[in-house]
Amino acid sequence: MNILITVDELCFTGHVYRKLTASNGRCQVLAAALISAALCLSLTSINTLRPLHLTLGYLGADDDQQSLPLTPETQSAPFGLNWPGPPHNATLLSQWADFLSLDYTQHPFDTDRLAPHLTTNEEVIWEIQRLHMQVMTSLLGGRRHVMLLDFSTSENKGDPAITVGEVALLRRLNVTVVFYCSIFMCSDAKLKEAHKISRNFAPSSLMILLHGGGNLVGYPESDILRKKILNLFPDFQSVLLSQSIWIRKDHEKHLNMCRELYSHRENLTIFLRDRQSLGLAQEHFPGTKLMLMPDMAFGLGRVPRTMPPTVDIVWIKRADDESSRYKVPEMPTNLSVQVEDWWKWTTNKGRTPMESSFLIAFNGLSFLQRGRVVITDRLHGHILSVLLGIPHVLIDNPPYFKLSSFRRTWTAGLSNTVLVTTGKEALEQAQQLLQRYESSLPSIMTYWKANY
Repeated sequence: MNILITVDELCFTGHVYRKLTASNGRCQVLAAALISAALCLSLTSINTLRPLHLTLGYLGADDDQQSLPLTPETQSAPFGLNWPGPPHNATLLSQWADFLSLDYTQHPFDTDRLAPHLTTNEEVIWEIQRLHMQVMTSLLGGRRHVMLLDFSTSENKGDPAITVGEVALLRRLNVTVVFYCSIFMCSDAKLKEAHKISRNFAPSSLMILLHGGGNLVGYPESDILRKKILNLFPDFQSVLLSQSIWIRKDHEKHLNMCRELYSHRENLTIFLRDRQSLGLAQEHFPGTKLMLMPDMAFGLGRVPRTMPPTVDIVWIKRADDESSRYKVPEMPTNLSVQVEDWWKWTTNKGRTPMESSFLIAFNGLSFLQRGRVVITDRLHGHILSVLLGIPHVLIDNPPYFKLSSFRRTWTAGLSNTVLVTTGKEALEQAQQLLQRYESSLPSIMTYWKANY
């Protein structure tokens, strides 16, 4: 097995020059960590407001360079990530040929028709990435510059994973990020600088991208920031990347603000990442372009296990307002289970917010790999386990139903995932997954006990 990876970087006049080549696209284990770290180290500080070029091949100060074609070789190059190719099932592809050729911007509510029929992790990841690429290429309409605003650096590993997926997609699209800021750095002063930068671009050459997640309507501070951003760039096409909607019973005043903010905006497209959220958006945000689009964290691609498990089950149990407050049952003595929320699995901070986001996302992948199987009540515990190929159990969170709605929309065909509503059911199903996949799951690494 031969692996050749070269990274040459030169930063000058605010531009990033990089050569990144890789042979043997299947050999991504070490590259997923090392190349992503190399990428992060080259990202310019947000305080400098320098353009961040995310394109394939050689990059310099020439903003008018031609985009490179997306050949199979270039598709597998960025960050050392592994983006699966089309399914080998020729019959399936033939049956769905008409759907695969659709312009989904003209069929914005039909994007999930194929996904539930896909039965392997690789097929699901391929389909979701195909939708991301096809739809964003259409919406960009030839634009080659974007701003990425409001991305996350929180220890909730899912939000930074969304950031990494967004960055991977932008690189794949061969666009230039002329400004970016994390949610805590998008101050009025920073947004003023962003607006100043936007004057160098016509609306036909720059798009405003708002970070995806699960904070539409349910988390007022995020909508308040988006209100500032949308009002600051009324002439530019904007896309609010894949979101879930959570309408809290005691937030009617904020819901009314959101109705006013997100309705009848001809320059705004909102991606909803599940059918339940799409229905709510159709009810409350008339006159704005809505699309059913899966979570952006799938831009990470297929991620191989890079460490042996240390317990039978890693159990993510959240303790915030989105939790259904289910009870964790008593554990059998012959089973090793680690129950905790990954918020407490802290990550070293990077030199920039973007680097921190990358580090946190990959730390989340390490968190999950400690288990032979996973139980999760967090949506991205499900999504990252799909990327890792780890069998897992989802515990739904009524009355929000965020997990079940997403799974029903995009991952219902996967046989290595199970949806339940109680802790007792979760444990029973996790034990069944351990038995079913015993021959293919890695063994637990037993560490030596030291005498201090």
